Amino acid sequence: MNPVENDMIIRMQEIEKIVNLVKDIESGNNLGEQNIITTTPVIKASIVLALYNVVESTVTNTLVRLHNIIIQQNVKYDDVRRELKDICLIYYQYHNNKKNNPHEALDVLHSTLNLIRGISCFALPYKEMAKEYQLYSGNLDAKEIRRIFGKYGIVIPEEETGKNLQKIKNARNKLAHGEQSFEEYGRTLVISTIEVYKKQTSLYLQLIINIVKEYITDKSYLAINA
Repeated sequence: MNPVENDMIIRMQEIEKIVNLVKDIESGNNLGEQNIITTTPVIKASIVLALYNVVESTVTNTLVRLHNIIIQQNVKYDDVRRELKDICLIYYQYHNNKKNNPHEALDVLHSTLNLIRGISCFALPYKEMAKEYQLYSGNLDAKEIRRIFGKYGIVIPEEETGKNLQKIKNARNKLAHGEQSFEEYGRTLVISTIEVYKKQTSLYLQLIINIVKEYITDKSYLAINA
């Protein structure tokens, strides 16, 4: 899981730099020759939006990595746990439904039969799956994250550190859909609140990464270990 963890850490470091910039601006520190002309409310809103982006990218990268590792193990369909079998069948059903006639769906039908007969291995990359069967779309909070990973038989506990993800998600949606401007939303925030958001989000994402690492290490994707 190192690539996923490294990406999350880099993104959190970028947010840390923005947080420090806001602190400098609000404390009146000299910004040197950068000649930054901006307002702190806009920057504050941008930080919250960046936090949501870290949440979404970390969840996506974790699922991509999980699929890739299972694929690399050449695990037969019969040997993966029920939840992964369900994911495969739902994907093929969505894929099949997009075909205009049965002849166009023959390859999909044969692939499905090979899975069920135990001939094929689990070989479904996450990004390929997401083209037909999306587990989420722009609305990630702690409850939704628990639901998504539950589809793999991965239990993400309710944690205090995840409680602000709903606020971050709601802010992201308001900014993305134009319900509030960055200036308007940023005026409602103080930097100490943003720092709490940042710290708790980082802790929660690290929790998810660690749980999925354990799931992979223990080979909990196998039916025998379910």
